[in-house]
Amino acid sequence: MKGREWQAALSLFGHMPVIRVATDVISFNATISAYDKEGQWRSALRLFSDMQRTSSAADVISFNATMSACARPGLWQLAHHLLSEMPRVRLAATVVSFSTVVSACESSGQWQMTLDLISDMQTAAILCNVITLNSAISTCEKAGQWQVALDLLHSSSLKISANVITFNAAMSACQKGGQWQLVLELLTAMSRGGLSADVITFSAAISACEPYGLWEQVLRLHAEMARSQVVPNRITYSASISACRAGNWQLALGFFATMQARGLEADVISFNAAISACEEAAQWQLAHHLLSEMQTARVAVNVRSFNTTISACEKAGNWELALELLSEMRDFRDLRVTADEISFNATITAVAKHGPWALALQLFSSMPSARLVPDIISFNATISACEKNGFWQLALMILSGLATAELQPTVTSYGSAISACEKSSDWQAALEILRTIFHHRLANGITCNSALSALARGSQWLRAGALLSKMRDRAIPADAVSYSAGISACEQGDVSAQPAFG
Repeated sequence: MKGREWQAALSLFGHMPVIRVATDVISFNATISAYDKEGQWRSALRLFSDMQRTSSAADVISFNATMSACARPGLWQLAHHLLSEMPRVRLAATVVSFSTVVSACESSGQWQMTLDLISDMQTAAILCNVITLNSAISTCEKAGQWQVALDLLHSSSLKISANVITFNAAMSACQKGGQWQLVLELLTAMSRGGLSADVITFSAAISACEPYGLWEQVLRLHAEMARSQVVPNRITYSASISACRAGNWQLALGFFATMQARGLEADVISFNAAISACEEAAQWQLAHHLLSEMQTARVAVNVRSFNTTISACEKAGNWELALELLSEMRDFRDLRVTADEISFNATITAVAKHGPWALALQLFSSMPSARLVPDIISFNATISACEKNGFWQLALMILSGLATAELQPTVTSYGSAISACEKSSDWQAALEILRTIFHHRLANGITCNSALSALARGSQWLRAGALLSKMRDRAIPADAVSYSAGISACEQGDVSAQPAFG
């Protein structure tokens, strides 16, 4: 039924008793189908139930139409119940009946039920068609069952010639399962089978390459698209930008520019992918320009848009702009741009590395008032800010706060605290932290070197020698920095390094 024909059908059915026209199975079926088209599954079920109280016995079409009404909202249990009722009223299910229930299973990813239905079809000698197969593979894709999807695609018992939709569904299943090699193999198999890949096919292949940064492969896929005269769409470009962001940020921005030049409006996904490419390369000017362009183009910015731009500033050392963007987020009235832990962590890290340490501490302290709970990254960045200025007491106080926050210190937490002690020449505190690190088996060359430098400043050559021996016993490689610190400890203590370290 097209347009408003379903409304006319419902109106006519309702007036039939009034004008004394008997309802029959045909009128019931037409009305159930009208309810199906309108998405009124409850009304369809009610009318189907009403048929049982009339002389109009439900036929296969009645069952199929009612199952279809249940399939649209994914009510697979109801659809399956109706299918199981058909033999009770001596009606033989058709391929349409089974396909409808398989379709109902699709949205909820009921792949086991789908396999059972296909098995029942084979038992009943009902040939599975390509529509049923496509729905079954899509069900597996939604359930993350890429292996089952491939088994269905390659099943010889089904005797179905797969079409482009079949391959696209299988490729999507493999793509979501992280099987990029299999996706490319399916693309090759399509070509060998005489099927022409469409934009959905290529988009799935490029999306499969995205998590692994396979930008060279993406380039080849774009070249193949051009040869096949397939025009990329916004999804294709967004996936291409994301795939290139880490390995070739210039190419990522090139795809973004090409997309706009072809008249495709960039959305929040493509903008965020382009900003992420700039962030990977610490191109804060370009990232900030794209963020501003989003707002000019009235594209709905979100928290990721801001966070990625702040991260680009952090990597480039532009703590002032990072702080400005965080402030802008906090003033934003759109809930999609509410500053979160990532926003604060990136800003604290930027300030800790390149700005005033007190400001980093202030940002850290302000997180609870923003209803945010500092995480290990927040703590580590703040400890690092104290470390760079040698405020070892403050660094140790923040380090001790991890226990209160029920967070487990990392080697970075301890390393920054030891480094703070080293810069303030407090070798006792450095050794105390190092004992804790060894206890938790987190010691590495960096933490040991910081402790050795603290010992050197304190002329503790015996302890430096003992630490070098302990490093050797624990299989922690000593490098030039380690021995240089040890030698410096000896020089400060006016002792020859040869007898001290052998």
